[in-house]
Amino acid sequence: MSTNTGIQKDVIIIPDIKTVGELYNLAKQKQIQVMPEWLQRLMQPKKWQASKGKKTKSFLSSFFKGSSLLTPFYWIQIDVLGEFINEEIELSEDKVREKIYLEIAAKINEYKSAGVKYILLDGQNRLFEALVNFFDGKLIDNEFEETFIVNGQQLNKFKFTELDEDVKSLFFNTQVIIAEGMRGKIRSFIESVRDLNDGESWSKFEGAIIQPTALSYELNRASFKNPNIQSLYGNGVLSGNVSDMSGGYEIAKKGDSRHMAELIYMLNYGCNNGAGNEERLCDMIIASEGRSIDNFNLVQKYLLFIASSLNCMANTSLNDKQKPISKEGLRNLVLLLDMITNPLNAMNHSVLFKIRSLKDIKQPTLFCEEFIKWDKNRKDKKINPQDFGGAKNNPIPDTYAFANQGHNPSNIQERMKYINYEYIKENYEKWTAESYVSDSTVNYKSWENYLKAKNNYIDPYNKADPVIDLRSKVHVDHIKPRKKGGTNEPENLTVTNPTSNLIKGARY
Repeated sequence: MSTNTGIQKDVIIIPDIKTVGELYNLAKQKQIQVMPEWLQRLMQPKKWQASKGKKTKSFLSSFFKGSSLLTPFYWIQIDVLGEFINEEIELSEDKVREKIYLEIAAKINEYKSAGVKYILLDGQNRLFEALVNFFDGKLIDNEFEETFIVNGQQLNKFKFTELDEDVKSLFFNTQVIIAEGMRGKIRSFIESVRDLNDGESWSKFEGAIIQPTALSYELNRASFKNPNIQSLYGNGVLSGNVSDMSGGYEIAKKGDSRHMAELIYMLNYGCNNGAGNEERLCDMIIASEGRSIDNFNLVQKYLLFIASSLNCMANTSLNDKQKPISKEGLRNLVLLLDMITNPLNAMNHSVLFKIRSLKDIKQPTLFCEEFIKWDKNRKDKKINPQDFGGAKNNPIPDTYAFANQGHNPSNIQERMKYINYEYIKENYEKWTAESYVSDSTVNYKSWENYLKAKNNYIDPYNKADPVIDLRSKVHVDHIKPRKKGGTNEPENLTVTNPTSNLIKGARY
């Protein structure tokens, strides 16, 4: 007969009461660390410092007047986190994922060597933006709307550092609750605190992106540590160069990581299965398969190319109207780059123009800027009024503007078709002629599948067996030979079986 009693726990949390002075000293001694690659939203200094630090001062007033015990600070011992990582390394059957966990283990050991004891899961803004700055006398404004009454003395405009020692001690001895994760399922512990940050509910995606997985680590490291990625999307201090980062894409809510995750999801399926809904993105992050890590690296390469081409590092304080590219425009530019460089892209086999790598683009700024202009114009009601209609003048079906209203599989496929058969078709010869790309990249044979479809899969020169399909071996033939002034434009090209093409030759 079992002797176990009670409810089996996934997580053991030990509540403790400390003084805020003890918490402050641990923070100043750097024994508390925030691990932005996991576990946290972005610090929100703008939000806490706006309107002369209104949110900060409101929190401090409430905190010291009695609410300090209402909202705990949640942390986990660094040794417990280290044990979890070592278990993940032992259990991992994916070498790509294991490599990342080994890197994380090294980072945790680095923290431990520096004296870190706790990783903060919830309360970073309350601790570092409010309490530490208050005790250091570094609030941006020291006038409080609500008066403090301390030992009968009224205080409403003051610096902590200028108070008498006995008054300081009263503030320092304010009690706080610390909820410490001692052991158990780390992911369960994180899920239990994700909805507590400032009373704001977290989306399902935010809950996944703070989980201790290999892909979340890579996404957050790009978001928090890579200067070019931050200059592209923004980081709460830098305004970024991408507009429309609102709603579920707000930077403070890891919207940049969400956008990058959607790009990874697109590449996982050759850009043939949309950008994924929230549930699928979360599953992808938790699973952290090797292909997702590989495609993260590819997405990051595309984004770094774009950020560098647009000189985002030099433009860090743009308003939304000044930003050169929209969120969906960025997605479309990534689609263009992937279509022309990645053999695993679903449209790469039929794309009208291919290059070996991004290094073949010799004029990257012009290449990006001209696509961004085309993308904006194609969705502009004034420039393309024929693509809009109805009572609200919304995009009509089967237009590029309509495809940009969503990112399900059909939307993404339609976008790629317009980019391929309209934008690339109009520009690929110019790119070569004006040295946008290397001369060796142009190959008129890449029109093959386009021409098959154009000819309704009929070989015009084969009377005996005219039907062709995508698997048929054909030659791309110049209707008017190049020697007689024929061009590489699709109007002068057709497809036919190799025998007919060889009999025709280049004389006729």
